[in-house]
Amino acid sequence: MIIGRKKKEIRKLGSAFDRLLNYTFKKDEDINSQLLDLADIVMANRPLLANFEEIKSIGEVNYAISFLSGVVYALGGTVYSLGNEVRLFATGEAFEDGTLQKYIKDFGKNE
Repeated sequence: MIIGRKKKEIRKLGSAFDRLLNYTFKKDEDINSQLLDLADIVMANRPLLANFEEIKSIGEVNYAISFLSGVVYALGGTVYSLGNEVRLFATGEAFEDGTLQKYIKDFGKNE
């Protein structure tokens, strides 16, 4: 008797928009620990809507955007600017169902 392996099932929890994490950086927490936590979230194929308004240092904002952009780039994803202080970070796979594109279009501003 030949026993085959079960095919690995990819479990999807709703659309990419449903999985979207809306995150505002906390000014009284270490930015590096926040970035590492957010990188884990993006690597788990969960789109991230990051709000940088609480970070007062432009250098820290640029550092955070650069770091998260690098994570997304390595995963074949895209970063969208949705205003001066908000960015959408998502892997290429997260854009496949079309819900994030609809959100960006509805938001009215993309790069």
